[in-house]
Amino acid sequence: MTDTEFHLIRPLLNISENRIEAAFSYLVQGESLRSIAEKYDWSHQAVHDAVGVVWRSFQKYQEGQRAVDLPEGWEVVQLRVPTELADKFRSELADFERRNQKKPDA
Repeated sequence: MTDTEFHLIRPLLNISENRIEAAFSYLVQGESLRSIAEKYDWSHQAVHDAVGVVWRSFQKYQEGQRAVDLPEGWEVVQLRVPTELADKFRSELADFERRNQKKPDA
């Protein structure tokens, strides 16, 4: 899981900050369950459970993304950009859509 993906699902997580940080350490930073357990003075199972909660939330998020009905060749992209660039992107997208609209058969 990437850092961006983790932060996309972060608001969906209803667990303690420590559990979120432990899951982040495993899923994003690649730390071992053992080292995380030692760091928090938890059992291996407690770390595994925290990771499981986050992973299941991520899978649900991905399922939701796949459920979006998109035209062939399109994909969902989430961007974090300054408003000025977002406005420019929306304008470019509108131009693209206008140029590529199917024309009625003559």
